[in-house]
Amino acid sequence: MTKALARCILTLLLLAGLAVSLPGPGALAQQKGGGKGPKPQPPSDPAIAYAACSGPWCSPQLMVMNADGSNKTTVVSKGFSAQPDWSPDGRRLVLTYTPGRNDGPGIYLVNLDGSGLCKLAELHGSNNHPVWSPVPMVDGSEWIIYVDYRADHAGTDLFAVRADCSNDELPVNLTDTPENNDWNPSWSRLSNRLVVTPCGGGGCRAAIYDISLKDGVPQLSNRITFPDLGLFEGLYPGTPSWAKDDDYLVLTAYDPVTSLTSLWITDLTLSGTYQLTLSPAPGDLGIPNLSPSGNDIVFWGFDPAPGIYKLTKQLDADGMEIWVSARLADTGTFPKWRHRDP
Repeated sequence: MTKALARCILTLLLLAGLAVSLPGPGALAQQKGGGKGPKPQPPSDPAIAYAACSGPWCSPQLMVMNADGSNKTTVVSKGFSAQPDWSPDGRRLVLTYTPGRNDGPGIYLVNLDGSGLCKLAELHGSNNHPVWSPVPMVDGSEWIIYVDYRADHAGTDLFAVRADCSNDELPVNLTDTPENNDWNPSWSRLSNRLVVTPCGGGGCRAAIYDISLKDGVPQLSNRITFPDLGLFEGLYPGTPSWAKDDDYLVLTAYDPVTSLTSLWITDLTLSGTYQLTLSPAPGDLGIPNLSPSGNDIVFWGFDPAPGIYKLTKQLDADGMEIWVSARLADTGTFPKWRHRDP
């Protein structure tokens, strides 16, 4: 046997031995730190979506949790998430989302497991509060109504866009109110009314619109404010949220004399309006949201500690209605109930 042949055989033997001893792909992943593993799945029956941030310099993530605060799960972990709302079937979310530092904000849709993130519309400001039609419109279409900034009158108006990322139609401008800034829209459970908080002239006063379709496009009409109904005189009502049966709302009311914000229930009548809580300091109550059943209210606040809170309607020993408070999360803003009951 020549030396060259011997070296060739030795090389082949070494290569064969090396091939046998190489670990498989799973073992290589384990050697590199165990791999990513399966993607965390959302709770089997989540009830609340919200944006949460742990730490002073982090970007808020899109989260979901069960009605009792359990099974907190991240839906979107990267970028900056805010102000989510649910699709009618509870399988998707709409949110205000900024992908990165060099990207502008937009209205986005995402599946509940974090897949399918897609952009619906460009935005020109923050605090956009997108809301998804709770049920499809009469023609079967689904729409997102949101707030955006208009440079022509240096204020905010309401816009609507189809809940379809493959649609190339431009957003529809629903309001033109240079005297007010529109904020915090909430769509009624029956899809035919919208309540919004116009702010201007020294305060905010909630207003209600009728919603209808004209040539397949939403339009608003018959605007009426809460003071027009004789409600909340001397107060500034705002950030209202509808109940499932479309008969009453939860909202905040700011008292300009005491600078305190309180939580109220109203069925749009004087007799059906009553105060639930009074904050001990200004700014302690965030935007409240009423569950589809009307038996639970979720909001973010700072008393007795920052976090997301829930009020649950119960009956005491004397059969009187009471609201019991529970803290669901240590951090988070803009909690929203899923449109349908768990």
